[in-house]
Amino acid sequence: MSKENFETQNVVDITVKALMRRSPRTIFRLAGVLTDLSPILLEDTSISIPELHADQVFMIGEADSDDAGAVYLEYQLHPKSENLPSWLTKCGALEYQLKRKVVLLVLYLVRGEHASFPSSYVKTVAGIKNTYQFQSVRLWEHISEIENGDYPELAPLLVLCTKSPTLDTIRREIEIVSDSKLDVHYQKDLLSMILSIASREFPRELMKSLFKKEIDMGLYDTVYDDWIRDAEKRAEDRGEAIGEAIGEAKGEAKGEAKGVRKSCLKVLSIQFGDLPEELRFQRPGRLQRHENNAELNRRRFQ
Repeated sequence: MSKENFETQNVVDITVKALMRRSPRTIFRLAGVLTDLSPILLEDTSISIPELHADQVFMIGEADSDDAGAVYLEYQLHPKSENLPSWLTKCGALEYQLKRKVVLLVLYLVRGEHASFPSSYVKTVAGIKNTYQFQSVRLWEHISEIENGDYPELAPLLVLCTKSPTLDTIRREIEIVSDSKLDVHYQKDLLSMILSIASREFPRELMKSLFKKEIDMGLYDTVYDDWIRDAEKRAEDRGEAIGEAIGEAKGEAKGEAKGVRKSCLKVLSIQFGDLPEELRFQRPGRLQRHENNAELNRRRFQ
């Protein structure tokens, strides 16, 4: 952009902002919006958003080609309409960051009892309407194709998109993978996924028994051991997180109690002068126990 064009754009930008600042209702009237809106206040125009993470982003085409773009993929176990604004924010931010077109694709995994699975986001403010459309895939609509083995790589998800999964559902998943022509290592990964997801619905020992019947023992042992290690790691992580939370809570409580006791002693000292040594240096827990014992003895001899 030439210096002249830049200066012209800058002057126009400043002028329009000044006009809209003084008379915002003018642009609303031009848009066909009611003019009795009140109040209308100016807000800070800087944008600050927290760090966001997309489920997955797939780059499509060569960087310099006309069809270069990216597909931003979101997975939903259950539809949550409150997530829609963050999806749009991430989609726009990715396009700004990647310097290429970015489109949103949403995969809904479980039908459940939910009535709607959004493929658009509509919002209206002051009569001004915005509609954002995006494409979505409802996995249960393709259940027959998965059961027929058309998509063996999706076999671990069959238990999710089946309305009332049973052990036969798990057996079919195993059959689909075992009968596929996928690489043996890929099959092992898929079987591990089947075991992990199915264990959300069925007991571990039942899964172990089922896999023993259906899979070669050498492969089963490897899959099962991997699954056990993953489960133990998740349990260990949860245990550490709980332990840290308990430790922090205890520390905060102890600190607060110490602060309260210090304040009480200070107030008592001001009110009654120097306090007895056994009171000043008594730990709150022991002091409480002594008070409880004294109360019990008082009641005993009444």
